[in-house]
Amino acid sequence: MRIYHSTWFRRLNSSKRRRYQYSIFSGVEVNYNRIINNISRSGGEIFIRYSDVILKGNSICFNNAYWAGGGVGQSNFSEIEFSATEKNSIYMNYAAFGNDYIKSYDIGPVNFIVDTFTVAEPDEHFIYSPDTWGNPKYDITIQIDHHFLDQVNADLYVDPSGDDSNTGSSFDDPLKTISFALQKIKTDSRNQRTIFLHEGIYSSESNNEFLPLNPRSYLSIKGVSSENTIIDGQNEISFMYSNASVRHLTIKNISFINGFGNINDFPGCSGLEINSNSYFILDSSNFYNCIGANGVFYNMNPFEVVLRHINAYNSIGGLSIGSNVTEDLSFKLINSSVKNIMPAANPNYGIGGGIIIIGTQSGSTNLKGFFYNNLLENNICHPDPFWGDGGGSGIYLINPSLINILNCTFSENEMEEFDGGEENVYNKNNYNNFNWLEGNMDEDPLWVGGGEPFNYELQPESPCINTGVPMYEAGMDYPYIKEEEGNYVLYMLEGDTVTLPSTDLAGNPRISGGRIDMGAYEWQDTSTVSSKFEVRSSKLRVFPNPFKSNMFISFSTSNEYQVSLEVIDMNGNRICTIADNHFPAGDYRLVWDGKDEYNRSIKNALNTLWPEHIHFVQ
Repeated sequence: MRIYHSTWFRRLNSSKRRRYQYSIFSGVEVNYNRIINNISRSGGEIFIRYSDVILKGNSICFNNAYWAGGGVGQSNFSEIEFSATEKNSIYMNYAAFGNDYIKSYDIGPVNFIVDTFTVAEPDEHFIYSPDTWGNPKYDITIQIDHHFLDQVNADLYVDPSGDDSNTGSSFDDPLKTISFALQKIKTDSRNQRTIFLHEGIYSSESNNEFLPLNPRSYLSIKGVSSENTIIDGQNEISFMYSNASVRHLTIKNISFINGFGNINDFPGCSGLEINSNSYFILDSSNFYNCIGANGVFYNMNPFEVVLRHINAYNSIGGLSIGSNVTEDLSFKLINSSVKNIMPAANPNYGIGGGIIIIGTQSGSTNLKGFFYNNLLENNICHPDPFWGDGGGSGIYLINPSLINILNCTFSENEMEEFDGGEENVYNKNNYNNFNWLEGNMDEDPLWVGGGEPFNYELQPESPCINTGVPMYEAGMDYPYIKEEEGNYVLYMLEGDTVTLPSTDLAGNPRISGGRIDMGAYEWQDTSTVSSKFEVRSSKLRVFPNPFKSNMFISFSTSNEYQVSLEVIDMNGNRICTIADNHFPAGDYRLVWDGKDEYNRSIKNALNTLWPEHIHFVQ
């Protein structure tokens, strides 16, 4: 079969997913066609299975795939020949994996020869060849004569009202779509770059955004705030897939709403799916009204994942963290809440539940999880139709893993009719080691409960007050807490250490009254009447000054005050806010890492920080 002589393929209806060239059990030549603006699940225009295909003189551009291979996709022992004499042009296609070309693990080495490609030096964002575990094989020989897009080795700025023909060098001349910024930006291990997102809604309807996003290595994607920077899946698609080649990715200050991950009833992730990322940070972000069997956040085989200040609520599918490799993996969930996660009427769309931890199948406990200052509230889990009563409404553990749960609050999570306390832990068939140790309580915590913003704030009579791990005293055995270099460090039973957050889930000081409280909220004694607080230099110390790594700010109060601690530059501009909380009477020591609110280092520019640059506001 031959398709040739300038045939024009173009999407006729953007609301429908169409695959115009799909080949299986065929020998095909596709010659001299212009193939543009098509959308499909895989292989935005050409998808090949069990077939031999020759491509000559085609122009394949501006096609999209919701899954893999925006331009050309190849799988299942097929063969493809890119003509070296009558060259194709393949450029500006987009997909969640392999924008312009992708081949599956069972395909041998390929010579990728084109006249025009998207960029001059493509990485796995554009051309992807994974092995069986999704890791890049690096078995594609690439020959490119010309490129369509000049990449920039600089930060980029995006605004839904911008234009992708702009430079993107500032919010005064922003790009329009995140997907285009991800193609335009050039990153490497020596240049951690940032895509800054202005406030507004990013979706296919509002600014022609294409989802899911295909992220890059050594990159941060940061919104203005999670309240004002919103990515909307419009109940049709999820937000991001990270292939196994991506390294060192940070997402911050974004709300992800209306995600949908179950395409054609295939269980999927409704939010962010992160695979084999060596270091991933998700910070100060929300998930709302999302539906997906694998949850709003799903990751497999990360080396280290940190989630902090995350709110996942009113969704189907919570947080899924898993591993099936043997490397030591670390997962942290800090100052976050997972609540109102419900099961779907169709079990393929999710059985509900808050957090699922999937350990290694090798029998070792390589997956280590740490949970600090988190709230898991009103999550409901129905039995899985395949696994029976497997599942958990709060935290569900599968396969060996070691999980440390510190200062967390669990409330109104439902799966079975448990009475409370130790009975709330379900150990199926007694497969796991579970010990209810001394110091745990099975009584009314006397929290306030209900109503934002401080659910489960402790009442003055609460038995949780000052009953957590004590501060260190000479000769004390583990566990205990020490203050070291301005941080609270917990020494656990085995002697391992973790650094605790400086504030509780409500943003108040984590330790008040000399000892940490049980639960995610620290009780604050508010009985003292506040008066105007004048800061004297004798009460404030800033050191070292100037500094190279961290600066420490120590101060003391005689009563309880609302303290706003800001860093101001020499021109009077606010750089960042270190604290804005109620501080009971006491001595305090805080740390500033020399970065502004966009995580950019300004230590060299600032040079010196004087005490008068720290403002205390009543």
